[in-house]
Formats: sequence, C-alpha cells, structure tokens
Amino acid sequence: MNILYYIPYISKEDGGIYQYSLAVLESLKNNLENNYYIFHLKSNTEIEEIVKNHKNLFLVGRGKTKENLFFFFLRNFLKTLFVVFQTLKINIKIKQISTIRHLLKKYDIDIIHSPFQAIPENCNIPLISTMHDVQELHFPEFFTPKQRIQRSMNAKLIIENSDAVIVSYDHIKKDIVKLFNKPDSKVHVVFENLSDFWFNKFLNKKIKYELPKGINPYEFILYPAATWEHKNHLNLIKAIKKLKSKGINTQLICTGTKTSFYYKIKEIVISENLENDIHFIGIVTDKQLFDLYTNSLGVVIPTLYEAGSYILMESILLNVPVICSNVTSLPETMNNNEYIFNPFDINDISAKLELLLTNNEYRKNSIQNSISVKHNIMKNDLAFKFNNIYKEIMGYYH
Repeated sequence: MNILYYIPYISKEDGGIYQYSLAVLESLKNNLENNYYIFHLKSNTEIEEIVKNHKNLFLVGRGKTKENLFFFFLRNFLKTLFVVFQTLKINIKIKQISTIRHLLKKYDIDIIHSPFQAIPENCNIPLISTMHDVQELHFPEFFTPKQRIQRSMNAKLIIENSDAVIVSYDHIKKDIVKLFNKPDSKVHVVFENLSDFWFNKFLNKKIKYELPKGINPYEFILYPAATWEHKNHLNLIKAIKKLKSKGINTQLICTGTKTSFYYKIKEIVISENLENDIHFIGIVTDKQLFDLYTNSLGVVIPTLYEAGSYILMESILLNVPVICSNVTSLPETMNNNEYIFNPFDINDISAKLELLLTNNEYRKNSIQNSISVKHNIMKNDLAFKFNNIYKEIMGYYH
C-alpha cells in the first residue's frame, strides 16, 4: 500500500506531538510492505535523517518538485483572484487546486495517515488520525472560550471524518467513544514502539557534556516541558519555595517552549525571590537535553493532565530517578506509589521532592523501579499494529 504520512508543519515547538510523530515514523520505516510518502513543508534535519537510506520512505511536499511549485503558485493566484472578485461583488466559483489531491493522484495513495490532531481536506480516501487528548473537556479553565470552541470543533471534525482514530491510552479512547459517539471498533489503542528513541544515538559514547553556564552535574532537578498552564509549574515553584524555607536548596532547570503563560510563571519566580534557583532555558538540542537528563539529580513531573508522559518514559529508559503526579496514565506507567504525588497538594509535592533531593537510597530505588517497568514501555510492535489497521480499513473500501 501507499501511505501519505501527513505532518505538514510540525516542529519541535509542538512538544510531545512532534516526538510522537517522529517516533511513529521511526517504527514505520521498518514496515517494508508499504511505501510511506511523508508530506512535510519545512526543512527538518531529523525527519530527513529518518527518511534517508530507507527505500520505503519518500519526503514529498510543496517546493520539493517543480510540479508542486507550479501548483503552489497557481493555487495562491486563484485565491487572490477570488478575493478580488468578492471585493467587486462578482459571483464566481473557482475550483481550488490542491497540493494534497495532486500528491494522492501522483503517488497512487491508498490511505492518509495523520499522527496528530489535524487532517487535510476531504479527499475521499481512507483517513487515519491520532487524537492525543481532549484536555479542554477536563480542564476548560486552561483555555479561553474561543480556544475551547475551536478545539472541540476540530476534535469533532477529525473524529467524524476518520475511518480509524488512534490513541495511545485507554482513558482517551473512553473519552472519544463516550463524548463523541465514535464506534468502539474504530478507536484503536496503539502505544508507539520506543526502541528507536531520540537519545539512542548518544548512548554508550564518550561525549562532552553541554550543561547551562553555572549549573554543575548532580546539583539540579529537571522538568522538560512547555509552559502550558496544565504543566503545573506554579505548584512546583511553590513546593521549591517551601523546601527553601526549610533550608533545602536546589536548582530547577526547565526546558521547552515558552508559551504566553511563561510570563505569569516568571512573575511568580521573581515574587518568590527564586530567580537564582529556577531557570527556564527554552528549547534545547537533543544533545543538551540528553546531558540534562543524565547529569540531573532527578526529574520531576507535576503535570495536571497528560495523555501519556514522554518525560516519564524518557526518564525510565535512561535510568534517571523520577517522581510524577498521579494523573491519567502516569501511575500506570510508574507502577509504584512511592514515586507519585498529588499535583494539587504542595505539601505532597515538596515531600517527594525532598526525598529526591536528599535521600540517595530513594534515588537508587527509583532507578530500580524504572528497570522493573522498562519492558512495559518497549514491548509494542507499532508497525505491525498499524499495518493491521491499514488492512482492516482497506477491507471496508474494496
């Protein structure tokens, strides 16, 4: 089969969705039964590296061929012409020429596969999409009314128009079946294969560490997450302040996209006089993130909502001590209440943080716990499961 893998504008700024999309692609490259045409419109060395040297992967998109450039300029010319006609109140219908439709025909595409919460126009061929969460239904206070409407409408559009909806966890499937009336048989729980994770290229190699200036190894804790409100940086800051009042000092390094909510977080950091203790350093390279993980005292994940936590899985696979909140799939992944806390309870967060910072035995036991649950994360054959879904969908159309 010929599959169009639809990731037009995805980038590191998209956080976990970007990681998921690349992890899926890493797995699909091993499925030689199918050809995968990756529709991506940006320059991205990570995607290009995955595609390179794999005969079943092809990078396609606007600007990749002279033919596609022609359609790009023609489509935009027609759009401009349409606006002019509307301004002059001339009623005329102009058929949009679609890059996607052109690619579907050119490469004889059987299925469109979108690994995130976006789909192309209706192209009258089978469509698979991934729904990562419906967070706005659980924490509406984290979104403006406009955002809630947009997210809900987008989710409804995607779920209704997808022949198969992929989710990573059963709790998301339950949301989709219950709240959107999607038939149970069309929502598939497929957790990606993590054997080809981004940090593998750094393992077992002697490399120079790249830590932020003034930060020493094993003197900081790490929280790599974008500054969305549900990531709960505020309660983490309050917990660190509580520890500092007890004479327990630490350095907290936070990586990831700085959203608009970052400025509120920054105000709290300043008001609590923690500017020298808490550092937001933005998006970092894979090498820098690997060094932060492996040189930290441990990782803390105080999130209020998470479909599934890449941070937790990365910490487990890298044997880094980790503590996390007791929400959604995180307790199941951790499988040990000793390293779990209530993210709404400052005292609970600070108590677990204190153990992570001061108790060497606690950190060692956390690593042993990670070793014991690691196989649960790596046992999935994603390519095989997706191939079965492809065949099932094509059976509906032939």
